[in-house]
Amino acid sequence: MVSVSDEKYKITGVYQGKILAAVGVKNSHEIKSTYPLYPIVQTPDGPKILSEIDLFYSHNRGREFLNKTSFERLEKLISPIAADELKVLYAEHQKQIKAIEDEESR
Repeated sequence: MVSVSDEKYKITGVYQGKILAAVGVKNSHEIKSTYPLYPIVQTPDGPKILSEIDLFYSHNRGREFLNKTSFERLEKLISPIAADELKVLYAEHQKQIKAIEDEESR
């Protein structure tokens, strides 16, 4: 269980669209931090995290390829419109994490 004082995990942003919402997280490791983005969709049973959509902040081609694959999966899972909206939310996440990394490197 993660305690409130545990700095390993931190919400970096909450992004809201018309179809989806997404939550950005900083996941700190000893060597390097990762920044996943968890998309959330409203279902008749309530909100659902789309764990099969694997998006992370990226600045390398390998991760960008994996993110692209996740957007393609979302197009098939929900719709191309939802995928386009998530791309906008993801771009906001990328911008936010870039700002965090720039601030931390000062």
